[in-house]
Amino acid sequence: MAPYAEAKAKVSLMRHEYVNEPSRPLPTRPWRRRATKLNLNTATTYLMNALIVIIGLTSPFTIKIVGSLPLGEIVLLLSLPSLLIMQGKNAFGGRRNTVVVLIAIWLLGQIVTDFYRNTDRYDWMRGQATIVFFLIDFICLAILTRENLVRKVAFLLAFAVGLIFAIRYQPNEMIRDYSWKFGYALPVTILVLLVASLFYRFRIYPIVLACFVLLIFFNFIFSFRSEILFLFVTIVLVVPLIPERIGRVRLLPPRKSIARVFVLAGLAVIGGGLSILSVNFIASAGLGGRRAQEKNTEQLESKQGLLLSGRPEILVSSQAVLDSPILGHGSWAKDPKYAEMLHDVEVRNGVSTLDMQYILEETNGLIPAHSQLMGAWVFAGIAGVPIWIYLFWISLKAVSKISLYRPALTPLYCWLFTSFLWAILFSPFGSTVRITEAFTINIVIDILNSGGPAHTMKRGRKFGKWKRTIRRRQALQNA
Repeated sequence: MAPYAEAKAKVSLMRHEYVNEPSRPLPTRPWRRRATKLNLNTATTYLMNALIVIIGLTSPFTIKIVGSLPLGEIVLLLSLPSLLIMQGKNAFGGRRNTVVVLIAIWLLGQIVTDFYRNTDRYDWMRGQATIVFFLIDFICLAILTRENLVRKVAFLLAFAVGLIFAIRYQPNEMIRDYSWKFGYALPVTILVLLVASLFYRFRIYPIVLACFVLLIFFNFIFSFRSEILFLFVTIVLVVPLIPERIGRVRLLPPRKSIARVFVLAGLAVIGGGLSILSVNFIASAGLGGRRAQEKNTEQLESKQGLLLSGRPEILVSSQAVLDSPILGHGSWAKDPKYAEMLHDVEVRNGVSTLDMQYILEETNGLIPAHSQLMGAWVFAGIAGVPIWIYLFWISLKAVSKISLYRPALTPLYCWLFTSFLWAILFSPFGSTVRITEAFTINIVIDILNSGGPAHTMKRGRKFGKWKRTIRRRQALQNA
């Protein structure tokens, strides 16, 4: 009995020690760690949401630092290090890497050209700073807006509101002379097309058409001809004027076919033709005031047609490119002979009555380009061409894709992309345009990177493929 009693006493002692053992600290609970991380991510999201609104509101306002610098670019420059640390991976990958590399090549070409041409310090600082800020704008907006529909809409709303205030409190000479074309047309179009996109999502197409007709009417009145072109092309591409089927008879080719792309191209040509007819109507009816009527009549009667009479700088910049195709002429290149050439072209076509000396004083002998592609070629040489050709190509693809699959904000996106295509060929580059086009390029890339409704579940029976299909659809809606 003694061994049994001894063993029982030992077990009792062990139990007593276990019960009275001091409590050990419990490990940190996993849900607490997740909550801390979630709070950090939420704070980052709120900060980035606030930042995109601030950038949109301040971008239309400019200050003079060497050249005209938008306040939004100063905000982007100061935010760049923090954005790269927080979510720098969003700025790179795929097509975004291509854009960054091509902009860097453009900058390198500009530096080499300015060094070879011995460009004035003030001019090369302005020219190279334009490219550097364009790169900064693109990277920061890629981080802020990549596959985030809410921030895209927030930027557009803030930019439209900021632009209205800038027109009111910081107007330039062009806005004073043409308050609609260079002022209120852009914010009003953005706001109206945002409303149209809301109804478009619910397929209430009559209201969408009414929004477009309203914008076309105002551009008729103020003779904003290029905007009429953009709106007509957007209407024929995004509004389903032709049904897919009538009963069992298919009227349009399948979405993924080459024939459907040709149909879209034909519709775009029809939209352009309608815009030209509308301009002829403006000139014959006398809408838009006496000055606009005289300008329309002169350009319609010009020997070189409506396009070249409206953009004769293309002829002069082409000659400047032929004179120096590899290295270019340097940042903000000045040569009076090209200004004289432009004056001769305008006088020969009857679209200019200005004195040559006045033109030289106003332009300071700057080589006329009025095109982002030709301007980059004239200033930086051949190194400035690839970026604009690439952007033109991917923008064309984006127009085709949204016209086929029609994601969220299709009317607004199609108008943005059409305007961007025109700007590459026929509009100058700089100032606030850098921010808006960097924003547009990021939307283009998001649209192209996302999958469309053509990626259906019929392509695979495995759940993983269904999952990827759903993700692609969501990415297209958030683009």
